[in-house]
Amino acid sequence: MENDLSNHINEAQKALNLIIKKSRVHFYKPIQIAEILFKHRVDGKINLEQLEDYRNISKKWRDKITERFLGRICTSSAKFQDNLFEVNAMPPKLLSILGDFNKQENGIVEAHIYRSFADKYFQLNNALNYCLDSQPDSFKLDEFLGIFWNEPGLKRSIDKIFEIIVYSLFETIVTNADIKVEIIAEDRNRILDEFSEFAEKVIGLNNQNNRAIFNAHFHRVGVTNAADRGLDIFANFGAVIQVKHLN
Repeated sequence: MENDLSNHINEAQKALNLIIKKSRVHFYKPIQIAEILFKHRVDGKINLEQLEDYRNISKKWRDKITERFLGRICTSSAKFQDNLFEVNAMPPKLLSILGDFNKQENGIVEAHIYRSFADKYFQLNNALNYCLDSQPDSFKLDEFLGIFWNEPGLKRSIDKIFEIIVYSLFETIVTNADIKVEIIAEDRNRILDEFSEFAEKVIGLNNQNNRAIFNAHFHRVGVTNAADRGLDIFANFGAVIQVKHLN
């Protein structure tokens, strides 16, 4: 009986560690698990084998923490977020085992999750310090990328690093070249009069001023979401960019 319990705990811990390993730097899913376990340990009103006791409310618990730690909350689809509780991730049966063990050991699983979170951000801080401590003539892109390639906790975020690098390069080029974007309304009277509110608020033109000049800029979309079809960067002069990380 004791061996069976130990095997179940090992299975649950293995599932948790796999989720931690697969998580990107925002750590949304591990933090959600940690907050469910915390509520279970402290309140004692949650039945971890009953998914509906915590499936939706745990997203609010998680968002409260990530808003404080990261300044952002998860914006993925509800279906993607609920994948956390599927059989190949952390189903209620395994979560219940973790919950009993966590309560018995006074929050040890919660501590493990947040220690893993801190370790990942310690690695990320090393990458940030490399940028801050480097001069233009001493910064080496391959060394910077190597920080992510060689750290298992950061390697899954390498695609975002490529996106940031491409954005930085493109934005630096257009701003340092002092590139301008000009828009002109040829039919200044009829169209701008008829749609004056739209023209002034959205385009910045009116029937007295049918021309505007802007500085060229690139902008990151910023949030990973399947609904954006992979769009990563857009420009205020029409270009859109997808950044793909390939071998």
